[in-house]
Amino acid sequence: MRSALTLLFVWLAAHNPIEAEGQRATNPNARVRPMQTRVEMLLATGMDRSETFRQLVRRIERSDVIVYIEARHDLRDGVGGSMRFLARSATDRFVRIQLNAGYRDHTLIALLGHELQHAVEVAEHDEVRSPEDLRAFYRRAGVRTGPDSFDSNEARQAGYLVRDEMFGKPGDLRLVRGVSLDERRLLDGNSFAADDDRPGLR
Repeated sequence: MRSALTLLFVWLAAHNPIEAEGQRATNPNARVRPMQTRVEMLLATGMDRSETFRQLVRRIERSDVIVYIEARHDLRDGVGGSMRFLARSATDRFVRIQLNAGYRDHTLIALLGHELQHAVEVAEHDEVRSPEDLRAFYRRAGVRTGPDSFDSNEARQAGYLVRDEMFGKPGDLRLVRGVSLDERRLLDGNSFAADDDRPGLR
């Protein structure tokens, strides 16, 4: 019964209506699964233009983690993205990345790199098998950004590297002209959210 409920939960999460244009079916053989045509384009552009982005996707594709990615218009202002643990089956672990659809594509690709690093962190820690395990892991190994919100230095760096590579500019992206304060705040933001139903966790 537990297994059936887990699989049902995953199915519902994967088929949840998305408030953005261009819904699409996921590739059942891929582990990184964009849920909309816009996100598919973001993923393709990141793969084409950023070696860091490609490495993150490859690491996930070799893991037991399946990542659903969606862009939403209902994330609160100042939230660029978040990652949540959805469920696990006998063979796989499932996470969901949400991106704020209100931001420009190049910003979203950097944010996606940031969130994919979090998915890699899950993939590299077999003990993370539930939302509670994820919270415990980031309490131990992450950076606290609020009462119950966390990030990691590795994810922050990944976001900056992806954006840097997108524009073909070497060095610390924070020193590159054209990086707005808003983008810096987003890429340094609170991306691990502990619970869908509690406000202010992203």
